[in-house]
Amino acid sequence: MPLTHPGRDRERGRIWKITRTGNITLKSPPPDFKEFGEPIAGLASQDPFERRKAAHTLQLQPKKEALDPLLDALATTPKNDSHLRHVIRMAIRNHLVKFPKSLLARKSHVEALLAFAPAVGTSVAASLLAKSTSKRNHLSHIARFADDETLSILIGELEGAGSPKIQLMELDALQAGLDERGKLDPHPDMVHWAQALAVRLLKEKDRQKKSVSAWTNLPHPSRPDSPSPWITQKRQCKDGKEVIVISSLPAGLVGAEERTGILKSKEFITRNELSFWIMGHRGFPDQEPHLKSHISLVDSEGQEIQRAYPPRDDIAQKIVWKTAVGKKVCLKITDGDAGGAFAWLGITRIGGAEGISIETFFDNNDLDTQLAKLAVLLKLHAPVSLRDQLNPWLPKPASSIVTEAPIRDQVDKTIKERILEYETTKNKGGLNSKKGALIFQNHCASCHQIKRKGGLVGPQLDGIGSRGVLRLAEDILDPNRNIDSHFRLTNFTFKNGSKSRAFITGERGKVLHVRDLVGDSLRLKKSRIESRETISISLMPPNFDEIISPKDFANLIEWLKTES
Repeated sequence: MPLTHPGRDRERGRIWKITRTGNITLKSPPPDFKEFGEPIAGLASQDPFERRKAAHTLQLQPKKEALDPLLDALATTPKNDSHLRHVIRMAIRNHLVKFPKSLLARKSHVEALLAFAPAVGTSVAASLLAKSTSKRNHLSHIARFADDETLSILIGELEGAGSPKIQLMELDALQAGLDERGKLDPHPDMVHWAQALAVRLLKEKDRQKKSVSAWTNLPHPSRPDSPSPWITQKRQCKDGKEVIVISSLPAGLVGAEERTGILKSKEFITRNELSFWIMGHRGFPDQEPHLKSHISLVDSEGQEIQRAYPPRDDIAQKIVWKTAVGKKVCLKITDGDAGGAFAWLGITRIGGAEGISIETFFDNNDLDTQLAKLAVLLKLHAPVSLRDQLNPWLPKPASSIVTEAPIRDQVDKTIKERILEYETTKNKGGLNSKKGALIFQNHCASCHQIKRKGGLVGPQLDGIGSRGVLRLAEDILDPNRNIDSHFRLTNFTFKNGSKSRAFITGERGKVLHVRDLVGDSLRLKKSRIESRETISISLMPPNFDEIISPKDFANLIEWLKTES
Protein backbone atom coordinates (compact mmCIF):
# COMPACT_ATOMS: atom_id res chain seq x y z
CA MET A 1 0.00 0.00 0.00
CA PRO A 2 1.51 3.42 -0.91
CA LEU A 3 2.57 5.60 2.04
CA THR A 4 0.33 8.37 0.72
CA HIS A 5 -2.82 6.24 0.53
CA PRO A 6 -5.55 7.90 2.65
CA GLY A 7 -6.62 4.52 4.08
CA ARG A 8 -3.14 3.76 5.42
CA ASP A 9 -2.95 3.13 9.15
CA ARG A 10 -0.85 5.96 10.57
CA GLU A 11 -1.46 5.21 14.25
CA ARG A 12 -0.22 1.63 14.74
CA GLY A 13 2.84 -0.22 13.57
CA ARG A 14 2.86 -3.73 12.17
CA ILE A 15 5.27 -6.58 12.85
CA TRP A 16 5.60 -9.21 10.16
CA LYS A 17 6.92 -12.72 10.73
CA ILE A 18 8.46 -14.19 7.59
CA THR A 19 9.08 -17.94 7.62
CA ARG A 20 11.13 -19.69 4.97
CA THR A 21 9.79 -23.03 3.75
CA GLY A 22 12.09 -25.91 2.92
CA ASN A 23 15.42 -27.01 4.36
CA ILE A 24 18.21 -24.57 5.23
CA THR A 25 21.77 -25.86 5.07
CA LEU A 26 24.61 -23.99 6.75
CA LYS A 27 28.16 -24.63 5.53
CA SER A 28 29.56 -23.87 8.98
CA PRO A 29 28.07 -23.30 12.44
CA PRO A 30 26.69 -19.81 13.21
CA PRO A 31 29.12 -17.45 14.94
CA ASP A 32 28.97 -17.03 18.70
CA PHE A 33 30.20 -13.41 18.39
CA LYS A 34 32.72 -13.76 21.18
CA GLU A 35 35.72 -11.46 21.07
CA PHE A 36 37.94 -12.23 18.12
CA GLY A 37 41.68 -12.50 18.74
CA GLU A 38 42.99 -10.59 15.69
CA PRO A 39 39.95 -8.69 14.43
CA ILE A 40 41.76 -6.50 11.86
CA ALA A 41 43.37 -9.52 10.21
CA GLY A 42 40.08 -11.39 10.47
CA LEU A 43 38.39 -8.84 8.20
CA ALA A 44 40.35 -10.32 5.29
CA SER A 45 39.53 -13.95 6.15
CA GLN A 46 38.04 -16.20 3.46
CA ASP A 47 35.55 -17.53 5.99
CA PRO A 48 32.45 -15.27 6.03
CA PHE A 49 31.71 -16.14 9.65
CA GLU A 50 35.24 -15.16 10.66
CA ARG A 51 34.75 -11.81 8.95
CA ARG A 52 31.49 -11.33 10.85
CA LYS A 53 33.11 -12.09 14.19
CA ALA A 54 35.99 -9.74 13.39
CA ALA A 55 33.67 -6.89 12.39
CA HIS A 56 31.49 -7.48 15.45
CA THR A 57 34.51 -7.36 17.74
CA LEU A 58 35.60 -4.05 16.20
CA GLN A 59 32.07 -2.75 16.58
CA LEU A 60 32.30 -3.39 20.33
CA GLN A 61 35.96 -2.37 20.70
CA PRO A 62 36.88 0.33 18.17
CA LYS A 63 40.56 0.73 17.28
CA LYS A 64 41.88 3.79 15.48
CA GLU A 65 44.00 1.73 13.10
CA ALA A 66 41.00 -0.43 12.13
CA LEU A 67 39.10 2.28 10.24
CA ASP A 68 40.80 1.84 6.87
CA PRO A 69 40.59 -1.99 6.97
CA LEU A 70 36.88 -1.70 7.82
CA LEU A 71 36.31 0.66 4.89
CA ASP A 72 38.21 -1.72 2.62
CA ALA A 73 36.10 -4.61 3.88
CA LEU A 74 32.90 -2.69 3.21
CA ALA A 75 34.04 -1.89 -0.33
CA THR A 76 34.78 -5.55 -1.12
CA THR A 77 31.78 -7.15 0.60
CA PRO A 78 29.07 -8.15 -1.90
CA LYS A 79 25.91 -6.05 -1.71
CA ASN A 80 23.78 -9.16 -1.28
CA ASP A 81 25.59 -9.97 1.99
CA SER A 82 23.45 -7.44 3.82
CA HIS A 83 24.16 -8.75 7.32
CA LEU A 84 27.94 -8.50 7.06
CA ARG A 85 27.66 -5.06 5.45
CA HIS A 86 25.43 -3.95 8.34
CA VAL A 87 27.90 -5.16 10.99
CA ILE A 88 30.79 -3.44 9.19
CA ARG A 89 28.83 -0.21 8.86
CA MET A 90 27.97 -0.23 12.58
CA ALA A 91 31.66 -0.80 13.38
CA ILE A 92 32.68 2.14 11.14
CA ARG A 93 30.05 4.36 12.74
CA ASN A 94 31.35 3.50 16.24
CA HIS A 95 34.91 4.25 15.15
CA LEU A 96 33.91 7.67 13.85
CA VAL A 97 32.10 8.46 17.09
CA LYS A 98 35.07 7.42 19.24
CA PHE A 99 37.69 8.95 16.93
CA PRO A 100 35.86 11.97 15.41
CA LYS A 101 38.98 13.49 13.80
CA SER A 102 39.28 10.38 11.63
CA LEU A 103 36.91 12.16 9.23
CA LEU A 104 39.41 14.96 8.58
CA ALA A 105 42.15 15.25 5.96
CA ARG A 106 41.60 11.83 4.42
CA LYS A 107 42.64 11.04 0.87
CA SER A 108 40.96 7.63 0.63
CA HIS A 109 37.38 6.53 1.14
CA VAL A 110 36.21 10.18 1.21
CA GLU A 111 32.81 9.50 -0.40
CA ALA A 112 32.24 6.43 1.78
CA LEU A 113 32.96 8.41 4.95
CA LEU A 114 30.67 11.22 3.84
CA ALA A 115 27.81 8.71 3.74
CA PHE A 116 28.45 7.96 7.45
CA ALA A 117 28.55 11.61 8.57
CA PRO A 118 24.73 11.94 9.05
CA ALA A 119 24.87 9.03 11.53
CA VAL A 120 27.67 10.58 13.59
CA GLY A 121 26.68 13.22 16.12
CA THR A 122 29.91 15.22 16.28
CA SER A 123 30.95 18.71 15.23
CA VAL A 124 33.54 17.19 12.88
CA ALA A 125 30.84 15.22 11.03
CA ALA A 126 28.63 18.32 10.88
CA SER A 127 31.52 20.37 9.47
CA LEU A 128 32.17 17.74 6.78
CA LEU A 129 28.51 17.74 5.76
CA ALA A 130 28.40 21.55 5.70
CA LYS A 131 31.20 21.57 3.12
CA SER A 132 29.65 18.84 0.96
CA THR A 133 27.46 19.23 -2.10
CA SER A 134 24.67 17.38 -0.25
CA LYS A 135 24.56 19.83 2.68
CA ARG A 136 20.99 20.93 1.94
CA ASN A 137 19.81 17.38 2.68
CA HIS A 138 21.33 17.45 6.17
CA LEU A 139 20.65 20.94 7.52
CA SER A 140 18.97 19.78 10.75
CA HIS A 141 21.87 17.44 11.55
CA ILE A 142 24.42 20.18 10.83
CA ALA A 143 22.58 22.72 13.01
CA ARG A 144 22.33 20.22 15.83
CA PHE A 145 26.04 19.41 16.02
CA ALA A 146 28.04 22.13 14.23
CA ASP A 147 30.10 24.77 16.00
CA ASP A 148 29.12 28.43 15.64
CA GLU A 149 31.75 29.18 13.00
CA THR A 150 30.61 26.32 10.74
CA LEU A 151 26.98 27.32 11.19
CA SER A 152 27.68 30.99 10.36
CA ILE A 153 29.54 30.07 7.18
CA LEU A 154 26.74 27.72 6.11
CA ILE A 155 24.04 30.33 6.75
CA GLY A 156 26.03 32.86 4.72
CA GLU A 157 26.11 30.42 1.78
CA LEU A 158 22.38 29.66 1.98
CA GLU A 159 21.06 33.20 2.55
CA GLY A 160 19.52 34.66 -0.58
CA ALA A 161 20.11 31.53 -2.65
CA GLY A 162 16.97 30.01 -4.14
CA SER A 163 13.31 30.98 -3.98
CA PRO A 164 11.80 32.36 -0.76
CA LYS A 165 9.96 29.05 -0.32
CA ILE A 166 13.23 27.08 -0.49
CA GLN A 167 14.96 29.52 1.86
CA LEU A 168 12.15 29.16 4.39
CA MET A 169 12.40 25.38 4.25
CA GLU A 170 16.11 25.69 4.92
CA LEU A 171 15.55 28.09 7.83
CA ASP A 172 12.97 25.70 9.26
CA ALA A 173 15.34 22.73 8.94
CA LEU A 174 18.13 24.65 10.68
CA GLN A 175 15.80 25.72 13.50
CA ALA A 176 14.62 22.11 13.94
CA GLY A 177 18.25 21.11 14.50
CA LEU A 178 18.75 23.92 17.01
CA ASP A 179 15.56 22.82 18.80
CA GLU A 180 16.95 19.30 19.16
CA ARG A 181 20.15 20.82 20.49
CA GLY A 182 18.15 22.67 23.14
CA LYS A 183 18.69 26.12 21.58
CA LEU A 184 15.15 27.35 21.07
CA ASP A 185 16.27 30.78 19.83
CA PRO A 186 17.49 31.04 16.23
CA HIS A 187 21.14 31.73 15.44
CA PRO A 188 21.82 35.51 15.09
CA ASP A 189 22.77 35.06 11.43
CA MET A 190 19.48 33.21 10.87
CA VAL A 191 17.65 36.19 12.34
CA HIS A 192 19.39 38.54 9.88
CA TRP A 193 18.53 36.16 7.04
CA ALA A 194 14.87 35.85 8.11
CA GLN A 195 14.53 39.64 8.46
CA ALA A 196 15.84 40.22 4.92
CA LEU A 197 13.50 37.52 3.60
CA ALA A 198 10.52 39.05 5.42
CA VAL A 199 11.24 42.50 3.93
CA ARG A 200 11.41 40.94 0.46
CA LEU A 201 8.11 39.07 0.87
CA LEU A 202 6.33 42.11 2.33
CA LYS A 203 7.38 44.11 -0.73
CA GLU A 204 6.02 41.34 -2.96
CA LYS A 205 2.75 41.38 -1.00
CA ASP A 206 2.50 45.14 -1.46
CA ARG A 207 3.25 44.77 -5.18
CA GLN A 208 0.49 42.20 -5.53
CA LYS A 209 -2.01 44.50 -3.83
CA LYS A 210 -1.22 47.23 -6.36
CA SER A 211 -1.30 44.90 -9.37
CA VAL A 212 -4.34 43.65 -11.21
CA SER A 213 -4.43 39.86 -11.22
CA ALA A 214 -5.76 37.93 -14.19
CA TRP A 215 -7.54 35.66 -11.71
CA THR A 216 -10.23 36.24 -9.07
CA ASN A 217 -10.54 33.98 -6.05
CA LEU A 218 -14.17 33.24 -5.06
CA PRO A 219 -15.70 31.09 -2.31
CA HIS A 220 -17.62 27.96 -3.26
CA PRO A 221 -21.33 28.33 -2.37
CA SER A 222 -21.34 24.98 -0.53
CA ARG A 223 -18.62 26.15 1.88
CA PRO A 224 -18.37 29.97 1.86
CA ASP A 225 -16.10 30.03 4.93
CA SER A 226 -13.46 27.69 3.49
CA PRO A 227 -9.94 29.13 3.21
CA SER A 228 -8.74 29.51 -0.36
CA PRO A 229 -7.19 26.30 -1.72
CA TRP A 230 -5.35 27.83 -4.68
CA ILE A 231 -1.58 27.69 -4.87
CA THR A 232 1.14 27.10 -7.47
CA GLN A 233 3.24 23.96 -7.39
CA LYS A 234 5.29 21.71 -9.68
CA ARG A 235 3.57 18.76 -11.35
CA GLN A 236 4.22 16.28 -14.13
CA CYS A 237 2.46 16.22 -17.50
CA LYS A 238 1.72 13.13 -19.57
CA ASP A 239 4.32 14.18 -22.16
CA GLY A 240 7.02 14.03 -19.45
CA LYS A 241 7.39 17.75 -18.81
CA GLU A 242 7.49 19.09 -15.23
CA VAL A 243 5.72 22.44 -15.04
CA ILE A 244 4.17 24.95 -12.63
CA VAL A 245 0.43 24.42 -12.15
CA ILE A 246 -2.38 26.20 -10.36
CA SER A 247 -3.58 23.60 -7.88
CA SER A 248 -6.24 23.31 -5.17
CA LEU A 249 -4.00 21.06 -3.04
CA PRO A 250 -2.06 23.34 -0.66
CA ALA A 251 0.09 20.52 0.71
CA GLY A 252 1.25 20.97 4.29
CA LEU A 253 -1.69 23.10 5.39
CA VAL A 254 -4.35 21.86 7.80
CA GLY A 255 -7.29 20.29 5.96
CA ALA A 256 -5.59 20.88 2.61
CA GLU A 257 -7.84 18.68 0.46
CA GLU A 258 -10.97 19.69 2.36
CA ARG A 259 -10.64 23.26 1.12
CA THR A 260 -12.99 24.36 -1.64
CA GLY A 261 -13.14 27.39 -3.89
CA ILE A 262 -13.59 28.87 -7.36
CA LEU A 263 -10.89 30.55 -9.40
CA LYS A 264 -12.14 32.72 -12.25
CA SER A 265 -10.01 34.29 -14.97
CA LYS A 266 -10.57 37.74 -16.38
CA GLU A 267 -12.45 37.85 -19.69
CA PHE A 268 -10.65 37.23 -22.97
CA ILE A 269 -11.64 36.92 -26.64
CA THR A 270 -11.78 33.41 -28.07
CA ARG A 271 -9.80 32.23 -31.04
CA ASN A 272 -10.69 29.06 -32.89
CA GLU A 273 -9.09 26.85 -30.25
CA LEU A 274 -8.44 26.82 -26.50
CA SER A 275 -6.15 24.29 -24.84
CA PHE A 276 -4.94 23.52 -21.33
CA TRP A 277 -3.67 20.60 -19.26
CA ILE A 278 -5.76 19.30 -16.36
CA MET A 279 -5.00 16.93 -13.48
CA GLY A 280 -6.68 15.91 -10.23
CA HIS A 281 -9.36 13.63 -8.84
CA ARG A 282 -13.09 13.13 -8.45
CA GLY A 283 -13.34 11.17 -5.21
CA PHE A 284 -11.84 7.86 -4.13
CA PRO A 285 -10.76 5.60 -7.00
CA ASP A 286 -13.14 2.81 -5.96
CA GLN A 287 -16.16 5.15 -6.00
CA GLU A 288 -18.23 6.61 -8.82
CA PRO A 289 -16.76 9.93 -10.05
CA HIS A 290 -18.61 13.00 -8.81
CA LEU A 291 -19.36 16.23 -10.70
CA LYS A 292 -18.21 18.68 -8.02
CA SER A 293 -14.85 19.69 -9.50
CA HIS A 294 -14.25 20.85 -13.07
CA ILE A 295 -12.89 23.49 -15.43
CA SER A 296 -15.46 25.44 -17.43
CA LEU A 297 -15.53 27.97 -20.26
CA VAL A 298 -18.18 30.58 -19.45
CA ASP A 299 -19.48 33.36 -21.70
CA SER A 300 -20.11 36.99 -20.74
CA GLU A 301 -23.71 36.18 -19.74
CA GLY A 302 -22.63 33.44 -17.33
CA GLN A 303 -23.62 30.54 -19.57
CA GLU A 304 -21.31 27.51 -19.55
CA ILE A 305 -20.02 26.63 -23.03
CA GLN A 306 -17.59 23.81 -22.26
CA ARG A 307 -16.67 21.67 -19.26
CA ALA A 308 -13.80 19.26 -18.48
CA TYR A 309 -13.41 17.01 -15.43
CA PRO A 310 -10.17 15.96 -13.71
CA PRO A 311 -8.74 12.71 -15.16
CA ARG A 312 -8.45 11.05 -11.73
CA ASP A 313 -4.70 11.18 -12.09
CA ASP A 314 -1.83 13.20 -10.58
CA ILE A 315 -0.36 13.46 -14.08
CA ALA A 316 -1.76 16.31 -16.22
CA GLN A 317 -3.50 15.48 -19.50
CA LYS A 318 -4.16 17.82 -22.42
CA ILE A 319 -7.62 19.16 -23.24
CA VAL A 320 -8.43 20.97 -26.52
CA TRP A 321 -11.70 22.84 -27.07
CA LYS A 322 -12.83 24.12 -30.48
CA THR A 323 -14.39 27.56 -30.00
CA ALA A 324 -16.16 30.17 -32.08
CA VAL A 325 -13.89 33.11 -32.85
CA GLY A 326 -14.52 36.50 -31.24
CA LYS A 327 -16.57 35.54 -28.16
CA LYS A 328 -15.95 37.19 -24.79
CA VAL A 329 -15.44 34.37 -22.28
CA CYS A 330 -13.59 33.42 -19.08
CA LEU A 331 -12.15 30.26 -17.55
CA LYS A 332 -13.68 29.04 -14.31
CA ILE A 333 -11.90 26.44 -12.15
CA THR A 334 -14.16 24.89 -9.50
CA ASP A 335 -13.15 22.69 -6.57
CA GLY A 336 -16.38 21.76 -4.80
CA ASP A 337 -15.10 18.55 -3.18
CA ALA A 338 -14.59 18.85 0.61
CA GLY A 339 -13.38 15.26 0.95
CA GLY A 340 -10.24 14.44 2.90
CA ALA A 341 -8.46 12.74 -0.02
CA PHE A 342 -8.60 12.54 -3.82
CA ALA A 343 -10.32 15.93 -3.66
CA TRP A 344 -8.32 18.40 -5.75
CA LEU A 345 -7.65 19.53 -9.31
CA GLY A 346 -5.10 21.60 -11.18
CA ILE A 347 -4.55 23.42 -14.47
CA THR A 348 -1.45 24.37 -16.46
CA ARG A 349 -0.12 25.23 -19.94
CA ILE A 350 -3.06 27.36 -21.03
CA GLY A 351 -3.04 28.23 -24.73
CA GLY A 352 -5.35 30.38 -26.86
CA ALA A 353 -6.41 32.72 -24.03
CA GLU A 354 -4.58 36.04 -24.36
CA GLY A 355 -3.46 37.45 -21.01
CA ILE A 356 -4.41 34.28 -19.13
CA SER A 357 -1.60 32.04 -17.91
CA ILE A 358 -0.20 30.37 -14.84
CA GLU A 359 2.28 33.25 -14.50
CA THR A 360 -0.56 35.79 -14.13
CA PHE A 361 -1.83 34.02 -10.99
CA PHE A 362 -0.64 35.56 -7.74
CA ASP A 363 -0.03 32.75 -5.23
CA ASN A 364 -1.38 34.59 -2.19
CA ASN A 365 -1.83 31.34 -0.28
CA ASP A 366 1.83 30.47 -0.60
CA LEU A 367 2.96 34.01 0.16
CA ASP A 368 0.72 34.25 3.24
CA THR A 369 2.01 30.88 4.48
CA GLN A 370 5.61 32.07 4.12
CA LEU A 371 4.90 35.34 5.93
CA ALA A 372 3.13 33.46 8.74
CA LYS A 373 6.22 31.27 9.27
CA LEU A 374 8.49 34.30 9.33
CA ALA A 375 6.17 36.15 11.73
CA VAL A 376 6.53 33.30 14.23
CA LEU A 377 10.28 32.92 13.71
CA LEU A 378 10.85 36.67 14.16
CA LYS A 379 8.34 37.11 16.96
CA LEU A 380 11.10 38.06 19.39
CA HIS A 381 13.75 39.04 16.91
CA ALA A 382 12.38 41.65 14.49
CA PRO A 383 12.85 45.42 14.72
CA VAL A 384 9.75 47.33 15.78
CA SER A 385 8.65 48.42 12.32
CA LEU A 386 9.07 44.94 10.82
CA ARG A 387 7.34 43.33 13.80
CA ASP A 388 4.35 45.61 13.30
CA GLN A 389 4.19 44.74 9.60
CA LEU A 390 4.28 40.98 10.34
CA ASN A 391 1.65 41.21 13.05
CA PRO A 392 -1.31 40.31 10.76
CA TRP A 393 0.29 36.93 10.00
CA LEU A 394 0.80 35.86 13.61
CA PRO A 395 -1.43 32.98 14.77
CA LYS A 396 -4.56 34.12 16.56
CA PRO A 397 -4.65 33.27 20.29
CA ALA A 398 -6.06 29.82 21.04
CA SER A 399 -8.37 31.36 23.64
CA SER A 400 -10.14 34.64 24.22
CA ILE A 401 -8.06 37.56 25.49
CA VAL A 402 -8.77 38.61 29.06
CA THR A 403 -8.01 42.24 29.82
CA GLU A 404 -7.37 43.45 33.37
CA ALA A 405 -8.55 47.04 33.77
CA PRO A 406 -5.64 49.32 34.80
CA ILE A 407 -5.81 52.25 37.17
CA ARG A 408 -5.17 54.85 34.49
CA ASP A 409 -5.61 58.25 36.16
CA GLN A 410 -2.44 58.08 38.25
CA VAL A 411 -0.44 56.51 35.40
CA ASP A 412 -1.57 59.19 32.93
CA LYS A 413 -0.54 61.88 35.40
CA THR A 414 2.92 60.30 35.78
CA ILE A 415 3.36 60.02 32.01
CA LYS A 416 2.53 63.71 31.51
CA GLU A 417 4.95 64.70 34.27
CA ARG A 418 7.79 62.63 32.77
CA ILE A 419 7.21 63.99 29.24
CA LEU A 420 7.21 67.55 30.63
CA GLU A 421 10.49 66.80 32.45
CA TYR A 422 11.99 65.48 29.20
CA GLU A 423 10.92 68.50 27.13
CA THR A 424 12.03 71.00 29.78
CA THR A 425 15.44 69.36 30.15
CA LYS A 426 15.83 69.17 26.37
CA ASN A 427 15.05 72.89 25.94
CA LYS A 428 17.71 73.70 28.52
CA GLY A 429 20.22 71.47 26.69
CA GLY A 430 20.55 69.24 29.74
CA LEU A 431 19.90 65.82 28.21
CA ASN A 432 22.71 63.28 28.40
CA SER A 433 22.38 60.40 25.95
CA LYS A 434 25.40 58.54 27.40
CA LYS A 435 23.73 58.43 30.82
CA GLY A 436 20.60 57.17 29.10
CA ALA A 437 22.66 54.28 27.66
CA LEU A 438 23.76 53.35 31.20
CA ILE A 439 20.14 53.43 32.41
CA PHE A 440 19.19 51.07 29.57
CA GLN A 441 22.10 48.77 30.41
CA ASN A 442 21.17 48.64 34.10
CA HIS A 443 17.39 48.36 33.85
CA CYS A 444 16.41 47.21 30.34
CA ALA A 445 19.18 45.23 28.61
CA SER A 446 18.54 42.05 30.58
CA CYS A 447 15.25 41.69 28.68
CA HIS A 448 15.56 43.86 25.56
CA GLN A 449 18.02 43.92 22.71
CA ILE A 450 19.24 46.79 20.53
CA LYS A 451 21.75 46.21 17.73
CA ARG A 452 22.14 42.56 18.80
CA LYS A 453 23.18 43.54 22.34
CA GLY A 454 21.01 42.57 25.30
CA GLY A 455 18.49 39.87 26.17
CA LEU A 456 15.44 38.64 24.30
CA VAL A 457 12.95 38.08 27.09
CA GLY A 458 10.93 40.97 25.69
CA PRO A 459 10.77 42.47 22.19
CA GLN A 460 13.81 43.63 20.25
CA LEU A 461 13.87 47.44 20.28
CA ASP A 462 15.66 48.36 17.06
CA GLY A 463 13.71 51.28 15.62
CA ILE A 464 11.68 51.93 18.79
CA GLY A 465 12.63 55.64 18.72
CA SER A 466 10.43 56.19 15.69
CA ARG A 467 7.36 55.75 17.90
CA GLY A 468 7.87 59.15 19.52
CA VAL A 469 8.19 60.42 23.08
CA LEU A 470 4.56 59.81 24.14
CA ARG A 471 4.52 56.20 22.99
CA LEU A 472 7.92 55.53 24.56
CA ALA A 473 6.74 56.94 27.88
CA GLU A 474 3.56 54.85 27.74
CA ASP A 475 5.46 51.67 26.88
CA ILE A 476 7.86 52.10 29.81
CA LEU A 477 5.53 53.42 32.50
CA ASP A 478 2.34 51.54 31.53
CA PRO A 479 3.55 48.39 29.71
CA ASN A 480 0.07 46.84 29.62
CA ARG A 481 -1.45 49.76 27.69
CA ASN A 482 -0.07 49.15 24.20
CA ILE A 483 1.20 45.61 24.62
CA ASP A 484 2.33 44.08 21.34
CA SER A 485 0.15 41.16 20.33
CA HIS A 486 3.38 39.13 20.09
CA PHE A 487 3.95 39.43 23.84
CA ARG A 488 0.61 38.72 25.47
CA LEU A 489 0.93 36.33 28.39
CA THR A 490 -0.89 33.01 28.52
CA ASN A 491 -2.14 31.30 31.67
CA PHE A 492 -1.67 27.53 31.42
CA THR A 493 -3.57 24.95 33.45
CA PHE A 494 -2.08 21.47 33.21
CA LYS A 495 -3.82 18.12 33.53
CA ASN A 496 -1.93 17.38 36.75
CA GLY A 497 -3.53 20.46 38.33
CA SER A 498 -0.49 22.75 38.24
CA LYS A 499 -0.56 26.22 36.70
CA SER A 500 1.97 28.44 34.98
CA ARG A 501 2.19 31.76 33.17
CA ALA A 502 4.36 32.35 30.09
CA PHE A 503 4.15 33.71 26.59
CA ILE A 504 4.16 31.53 23.50
CA THR A 505 7.09 32.08 21.16
CA GLY A 506 6.25 29.38 18.63
CA GLU A 507 5.23 25.78 18.15
CA ARG A 508 6.47 22.71 16.35
CA GLY A 509 4.16 19.73 15.94
CA LYS A 510 2.86 18.63 19.34
CA VAL A 511 5.10 21.01 21.33
CA LEU A 512 4.67 24.66 22.30
CA HIS A 513 7.75 26.85 22.68
CA VAL A 514 7.29 29.34 25.54
CA ARG A 515 9.32 31.82 27.56
CA ASP A 516 8.59 31.94 31.29
CA LEU A 517 8.57 34.93 33.64
CA VAL A 518 12.32 34.76 34.30
CA GLY A 519 13.16 34.58 30.60
CA ASP A 520 13.93 30.86 30.27
CA SER A 521 12.93 29.15 27.02
CA LEU A 522 10.89 26.00 27.60
CA ARG A 523 8.99 23.36 25.65
CA LEU A 524 5.51 22.25 26.69
CA LYS A 525 3.75 19.16 25.38
CA LYS A 526 0.30 20.16 24.15
CA SER A 527 -1.10 16.84 25.42
CA ARG A 528 -0.32 17.87 29.02
CA ILE A 529 -2.22 21.16 28.81
CA GLU A 530 -5.78 21.16 30.12
CA SER A 531 -6.57 24.75 29.12
CA ARG A 532 -4.91 28.04 28.25
CA GLU A 533 -6.10 31.62 28.46
CA THR A 534 -4.43 34.59 26.79
CA ILE A 535 -4.30 37.73 28.94
CA SER A 536 -3.44 41.28 27.95
CA ILE A 537 -0.66 41.64 30.50
CA SER A 538 3.01 42.27 29.80
CA LEU A 539 6.00 40.53 31.34
CA MET A 540 7.45 43.98 31.92
CA PRO A 541 7.10 45.33 35.50
CA PRO A 542 4.75 48.35 35.78
CA ASN A 543 6.76 50.25 38.43
CA PHE A 544 9.55 51.90 36.46
CA ASP A 545 8.26 55.27 37.67
CA GLU A 546 9.55 54.19 41.10
CA ILE A 547 12.78 52.62 39.84
CA ILE A 548 13.97 55.33 37.41
CA SER A 549 14.13 58.97 38.50
CA PRO A 550 12.57 61.69 36.29
CA LYS A 551 16.02 62.95 35.22
CA ASP A 552 17.28 59.46 34.37
CA PHE A 553 14.02 58.75 32.56
CA ALA A 554 14.53 61.83 30.35
CA ASN A 555 18.07 60.68 29.48
CA LEU A 556 16.79 57.18 28.70
CA ILE A 557 14.13 58.55 26.33
CA GLU A 558 16.77 60.66 24.55
CA TRP A 559 19.07 57.66 24.10
CA LEU A 560 16.22 55.48 22.79
CA LYS A 561 15.22 58.17 20.29
CA THR A 562 18.73 58.54 18.92
CA GLU A 563 20.29 55.09 19.33
CA SER A 564 17.42 52.88 18.19
